[in-house]
This record gives sequence, structure tokens and C-alpha cells, in this order.
Amino acid sequence: MPQAAAAQTLAHAVSDTVWFVLIGLLVLMAAGVVLVLLRLGRMLERARVESQSLQERVKSLRLVAALTEASDEAVAVKDLQGRWLLANRSACELLGKPVDQVLGRDDTALFPPEQAQAVLQATRRVLVQRRVMSGEEVLQTAQGTRVFHATRGPLFEDDGALLGSFAILRDITESKLDEARLHKLSMALEQGPAGMVITGLDGRIEYANAAFSRISGFSAQEVQGEIAAVLSPGATDPAVHAQAWEKLRSGLPWQGEYTLFRKNGDEYVEYAVISPISLGGSGPTHFVLVLEDVTDERRMSLELSRYRQELERLVRERTREADEACARAQAASEAKTAFLANMSHEIRTPLNAIIGVADLLRGSGATAAQTAHLQHITQAGRHLLGIVNDILDLSKIESGKVSSERVDFHLPTLLQELCSLMDEPARAKGLALSLDAAGVPAWLHGDPAHLRQALLNYLGNAVKFTQQGFVVLRARLVGQAQGALMLRFEVQDSGIGIEAPQLSRLFEAFEQADSSTTRPFGGTGLGLAITQRLVRLMGGEVGVVSTPGVGSTFWLTARFLPGRVAPPLDDGADALQEADPARALRERHAGKRVLVAEDNPVNCQVALAMLEGVGLVADTAFNGREAVDKARAAAYALVLMDMQMPVMDGLDATRALRALPGWASVPVLALTANAFQEDRLACLDAGMNGFISKPVEMDVLYRVLLHWLDATGGAQPPASLNT
Repeated sequence: MPQAAAAQTLAHAVSDTVWFVLIGLLVLMAAGVVLVLLRLGRMLERARVESQSLQERVKSLRLVAALTEASDEAVAVKDLQGRWLLANRSACELLGKPVDQVLGRDDTALFPPEQAQAVLQATRRVLVQRRVMSGEEVLQTAQGTRVFHATRGPLFEDDGALLGSFAILRDITESKLDEARLHKLSMALEQGPAGMVITGLDGRIEYANAAFSRISGFSAQEVQGEIAAVLSPGATDPAVHAQAWEKLRSGLPWQGEYTLFRKNGDEYVEYAVISPISLGGSGPTHFVLVLEDVTDERRMSLELSRYRQELERLVRERTREADEACARAQAASEAKTAFLANMSHEIRTPLNAIIGVADLLRGSGATAAQTAHLQHITQAGRHLLGIVNDILDLSKIESGKVSSERVDFHLPTLLQELCSLMDEPARAKGLALSLDAAGVPAWLHGDPAHLRQALLNYLGNAVKFTQQGFVVLRARLVGQAQGALMLRFEVQDSGIGIEAPQLSRLFEAFEQADSSTTRPFGGTGLGLAITQRLVRLMGGEVGVVSTPGVGSTFWLTARFLPGRVAPPLDDGADALQEADPARALRERHAGKRVLVAEDNPVNCQVALAMLEGVGLVADTAFNGREAVDKARAAAYALVLMDMQMPVMDGLDATRALRALPGWASVPVLALTANAFQEDRLACLDAGMNGFISKPVEMDVLYRVLLHWLDATGGAQPPASLNT
């Protein structure tokens, strides 16, 4: 029993112990749970706080990211290997690439090689020095070359470890351009030659450039805050001053001159342009004064004015002297012209008698010997006439009284006529005269008379200086420009040729290849000089190629326009082509009355004989008054009127005839020794129908008479005595 009780007691003891142990364990476990729960609470609180902080950081990062993305400045973040981790919109636009082509790439993939190296060096520099750096960088971007203000720096962990780098780029290209423009403007203002002053609206100086100091002698510091002299009341006339301020206050510019004093007391004249400007606000805030020292200009202007007045006086004096000299020269020219006209008249008048009488004697049954003598007289007279014509032609050309006419003409006909004229002299010497004009235009518009005279001169010389062989007249078209034709004419001969020293002066007046007293060929030496001057009137040149003993080629060029085909000749023109004009006159106009007004008795007799030889009835008058009186008393089919006669000259007589009843259409022909063109024009202006130059050649006279008598039908005005 005791054992059982002991065992029971032991069992109770063990049971109590177990319960105690279990209770202890439960207490310990409860305490542990409490501790765990406390720790978990603290952990949860810390996690909640950290989560809230993280959310705030995320929110801040989002705000920073949004701010970065919206920024006009390029923002980039790179890791330590240089790979781009962040690039905002502006950075992507700078690179010209989308963000997915930027992130994860380094500078060598995003920039040109040289530029990439420069960017890498700038990044390494901030990483090595572990500080933020700023400066200007020039980068080649998608928008071209741009200038940036770059801020680069390192990024750190909380413990100070390097994470990477950042870059912020602000485009300052426009501001740099503005800065450069402002610098240029500042330099222009400061270094410009004109004085520049800026004042407030009260006229007090706020800025003055170096030119102002140079002009006035005052430094910018000395005038700072002072009223500008040009705006002060005493600077100019009060009325002008008031007008200037009135315009300036109205917002309008004003300009004018002032007389001011330099710092040293010297007086000077200043030209000012004052303009209101606005530096902000709705109205003017300042005045800009552009000042120029015009003292020297005004002094020079006064001197120039005096010089001009003196010059005008001298010009008036010289003009008066020039007018007097011109009047004397004009009088001398007119005297020369009158002298030449008189000499022409005085020489041609006896020549007319000599040649006319010789022609009459040849036709009046002269013997062969007498005919030969008469032919010599005629040749000598015509030679003398040629000399007179040459002198008159040269005189007219030198005095500018020869002009070039412009008519349509048939070139082949003109060239054939020239060859026909020289055919007999050439055949007399056994020379072969030929024409070569292949390929030239047939009709030209220009001056056929001068061309004929020039070529006839060449042909005459060629025949004269060639004893055997040939003479060739050539014509070629050598150029066309702006509707004009340039033709070249040549006369080649196999004559004696010309030595080289004589060629250079051959076209000078009074020059001959052989001027010795034993020269075998005659002539005045004027023909080639006249030819040269005539050719120049036609827009051409002359020249010669010659070899002594072989021959010469004289050439000329002339400018023409294309001509038009002329209409057929009328009946009057056909009369000029009459084969035998003398017989035609006898057949068609015999018995008609002709009045000859001529003051030279011999010429009068020659004219009567020529007229009576073709059956015309001729009356004579020895001056213009007598011719008019006879015209009143009798009817005439035609009048031959000398120009120079006593009592009344031929021009006044013709005017008087035209005033008579029935005389408006009667042909009046000038029978004149005056060879000047103005004399011929005077004849036409006086009412004459044409003219015949003295000495009169019988064939020419008959053709002209036939032309005018045929044209008028030989009608005569009714005789009217005492009208």
C-alpha cells in the first residue's frame, strides 16, 4: 500500500510537474508569440512608413520625369559605361532619333566620330573630378550646327559610390547670334564716324560714343546727365528750337544744323538727326541723336560757291569768246564756201564756153586735123574740170557738207555702168577689163553715188597706171550683222605697182606715189583722199596691197541694208535712156521756144547754137529781171536759168516766174557753175525743176531737155503782155 501510495504520490508529482512544465512551455510560447507579434507590428509599421516614403519618392521621380520631359533643355543620364539610361524629348530631337534608338547606346553610336570623342572626354572629366562643370559646346545636331550651354556632372549612390553622369544642354544659338549682333551694333555705335548720343525725354545724356567726344572734345563721363547741347534752348534760333521740340514730342524725327562750341572754345557747325525711340511701353522713352561735324563741308561749300560764281563768270567769258571764235570760223567757212562757189563759177563759166565751142566746131564740118585739135581742147578742159571737182569735193567733205544718201539701187547695173565708162580708155591701151561680182545681193539700200565715185576713182587710176595686162573689178559679200550687209570691192591691176614706203601715205590729200617733176602720170593727188572720206561716210574702210612691177589691188568696204526691187522707170526716165536725144528733140519738139537766161555772152552763144542745132527756138536774157520781163511778154516751153547774174539772180528770177499766171508747171532748169549741194537744194527750193552743171555737155543737155519737154508735153503758158 505504501508503495502504491508512493507510486500514486509520485504519479501525482510527475503529473503536476508535467503540468507545470506544460504551463511554463505555454507561457514561454505565449511570450514568444507576443514578441513575434510585437516585432511583426514594428516591421509592418516600418514597411508602411517605407512604402509611404517610396510612394512619395516615386511620385517625386514621376514629377521630375515629367518636368524633364517637358523641358526645352536636353537632359540625358548615362551609366559608368557611357550608355544612355535617360533621354528626354529635347535630347531625342537634338539627336534626331526616337527614344528607343537612344537608350542603351553610347555616344559613339549617337554622334559623329570627332564629336563623340569630345562628348566622351567631357563626361570622363566630370567623373574623374567628381564635380559639376558648365561651359559652351558646339554640337552638330539634326537641326544643324548649334551652340549649347552644357552642364555636366556625376551621379552618386547614398553611400557616395558613383552611379553615372548627367548632362543638361540649353540651346543658346539664337542668343549667341543676338549677342554677336548686339556686339556689332555696339562696335558700330562706338567706332562709327558719326557722333551718337542717347538721351532721356528731358534731353539729359545717358550715352555718348567716342565720335561724339572726338567732335565736341567732351568725354562721355563729362556729359553724362547733362542736357545735350543741341537740345538746349540757346543752341539755335528759338523758332527752330521750338519747331524741333514740337516734332519730337509728337513722336516725329527732326533734322537740322546747329552752331556749337567745342570744349576748347572753337566754333563748329553740327548737323543733327534726332529721332524718338521706345525701349518699352506705348510711347517714346528716349531720343537718339546722330551728329555730324559739317564745319569743313560748309566752309568748302562757301568756297565752292565762290569758285562756282568765278567759274560761271569765266564760262560766260569763254563762251562769249568761243561764240565769237565760232562766229569768225563760221564766217570764214562761209567766206571759203562763197569763194569756192565763186571760183567754181568763174572757172566753169569759161570752161563751158571752151568745151561748148569745141563741141560745136567738131559738129560743123571740121577737118580731121581740126577735129583732133578740138578733141585735145575738150580733153584739156575736162581734165581741168576734174581738178576743180576734186578740190570742191575735198573741201565739201572736210567742211562736213557731204552727207550719205539712202536709196534702193541695183548693184549689178551700177558695176556694169562703171565698166562701160572705163571700157573705151581700157581698150585704147589694150587692157582686158573684167567684172567679177558673183554671189553679191542684187538690190541694196545705201549711197550709190558715193560708191560709184569711189570705184570710178579706183578704176581710173588702175587704167591710168597700167600699160599692159588687165584690170578686174570685184565685189564680195563679207559679212552680215543686225540686218546690215558688209560688202568688199576690189580693183586689181597688173600695173607698175607702188613701193612700200609710199603705201602708208597714199590716201592722204595731195599725196602721190610719184611726186617728182619727171613723173609720167598727172593728177592732183586728191582722188584717193576723197575716196577714203566717202567710204568712211558709208561705214567702211579703204586699203591697198601692191607689189612693184606686178600690180596693185585697191579695196574698200561699205555697209548697206538689203534693198527692195525698184518699180519700172516711167516715160520721163525712158527719155533719159534715148539712144539719140538730138534726133528725138528734132522729131518731137522742133520749133518750141526756150528762154536762156545767161549773163556771159560766149556761153549764151554756145547755148543758142546747141538749142538751134536741134530745132528749138531760143531767146536770151542777160539778167534775171530781163528773163522775167521776157516771160511776161512771150510763152516758153522751158527756161534755162543761170544762178549768178547781175540785177536779179536766177533764184529770185525763178520765184518771180512761178508767181506769173500759167508758169507753175513750166520747167525751169538751173544752168549753173555752182557745184555745191546746198546750191542745188537752193535751186529746188526756189522752184526750179532740176539743174545742169557747167561746163554743159551737149549730150547731157539734150537728154535733160528731152526728159522735161516730154514730161510736160512741151506745153507753153499763154503769152500775156503787160501782166
